[in-house]
Amino acid sequence: MNFMIWPQWDPGTVIGYSLFAILCLSFGFLEQRGLLLLNYSRFRKTSGISSRTGMFILYFVPIVVYALFSRSHMDAPTLVQSLLFWAIVGHFAKRCLEVLFVHKYSGPIDLPTVAQIAMAYSLATFLLARLHTVTIATIDPLFIVGGALFIFGEFFNFYHHKLLADLRQVEGQEQKYAIPSRGLFPLITAPHYLMELCAWLGIALMSRHLGAYMIFIWTCGYLFGRALRTHQWYHQNFANYPRERKAIVPFAL
Repeated sequence: MNFMIWPQWDPGTVIGYSLFAILCLSFGFLEQRGLLLLNYSRFRKTSGISSRTGMFILYFVPIVVYALFSRSHMDAPTLVQSLLFWAIVGHFAKRCLEVLFVHKYSGPIDLPTVAQIAMAYSLATFLLARLHTVTIATIDPLFIVGGALFIFGEFFNFYHHKLLADLRQVEGQEQKYAIPSRGLFPLITAPHYLMELCAWLGIALMSRHLGAYMIFIWTCGYLFGRALRTHQWYHQNFANYPRERKAIVPFAL
């Protein structure tokens, strides 16, 4: 069983992966300190475009990028390539549908935030599309584990998004937040982020490329940083927020 598909190392590849590694490792640090200026949800600004429009754009553009750059191998794909294609398209399509039919928005999202997130996700899908011209030859046990993790993560990510949406009341331009208490929320502030990480780990295990594992690390950094900021926000805005509740890892962090 092949646990990793390594790139062919040459000076250009070494430089490219080194720069990408720096990006992956710095993203969480910058997000946790609010230096990325990704202003959406409870951190939104007071001006910009409709949040529903902006969020739909930033999830839809990566689908287009992935589809365009997958054309070379999707004319006659292997089963592994087909499953990877539909997993990645399905992930972002699910997010688009949640934007349209699940999430509740009140304030706007600014264009720089939309552009930053759309470019980050599009970079990830571009890299995955290029990597997936080469995959493992056949489905193996690790691929099945990855597929199960992906389905588990996507389902429970949706479940916790729905719990959050059901709690929120929008009055005019103000969104009223409440402390969630169902699902995994009694244990952690951001179970929807934890479940998204499960899905991305599943994609990495199905892909098996070094670049896919790095994208998972990148996503970990961003969502851990976002979860810590969200955790801090709840403590600042709710005097009765449970002190024993962790940010994203039950009983740990």
